[in-house]
Amino acid sequence: MFINKINGKVYIGKSKNIYKRYCRHLSKSNPGTTSFSVAMRKYGINNFDFFILETCRIEDLDQNEVKWISLHNSTDKRNGYNITIGGSKYPFPESSKQKMSETKRCQNLFGDKNHRFKKRHSQNSLIKMSTNRKTSSQTYKIKQRNKASIVISKKPVIAKKEDKEFLFDSINSAANFVKGHRVSIRNSIKNKKLYLGYEWSYQDKPNVFIIAFNDLEKIVYSSWKEIKEKDIGSQECIRRSIREKTKYLGYNWQFEQDGVLNIEVI
Repeated sequence: MFINKINGKVYIGKSKNIYKRYCRHLSKSNPGTTSFSVAMRKYGINNFDFFILETCRIEDLDQNEVKWISLHNSTDKRNGYNITIGGSKYPFPESSKQKMSETKRCQNLFGDKNHRFKKRHSQNSLIKMSTNRKTSSQTYKIKQRNKASIVISKKPVIAKKEDKEFLFDSINSAANFVKGHRVSIRNSIKNKKLYLGYEWSYQDKPNVFIIAFNDLEKIVYSSWKEIKEKDIGSQECIRRSIREKTKYLGYNWQFEQDGVLNIEVI
């Protein structure tokens, strides 16, 4: 359950993997159009508290979701952001049905209400559309080819500034982070000159470990692949935790390179 710390509204959901669901909500908060996504974008994720209401058997998920949504009356816009009453069939409340019906009526473009009703495209238009489709397909293939070549040619880059050291998996990542240009970074490395206040250099692939720790234990993961195989959590959320120095899954997270902690890997 998410609780808006500003207005007290709640959003309630269910999941077989609660942490993956949590991270999906974070990733959807930018482009999402649901009332909950809009609220996360408006107030910011830091203004929402996250709680696990209860754990249960998979077969009980639907009925428990319906129970908690009903208990908090979170389909009411004054209380929450849920648009359904819960469960796997996602039944909508009457207020939502009426709103969708009105929207559908306004957007109904079938039959004689459609501006192309009983009209045919001219031969010239058909040729243009066919050419555009072929061009788009060719452009997409070229982009994919270029993208593949970029991935193959990735080389880690180090940026040093004062007592901080940043490790990037490629020049493109570095340029995006410092809001600079990859050609300027490459020239800085070649000529051994500062760029945007950073000292730049290439580095062979280092041994970087991901560390999860709290007051009780310290866990060392050798790679993102290990974290994925063990289904620990989201790489995006772990990186966010390291950048913002916040807890994720009850742990603080850090990178460790050759025994040195606190190196920032972007």
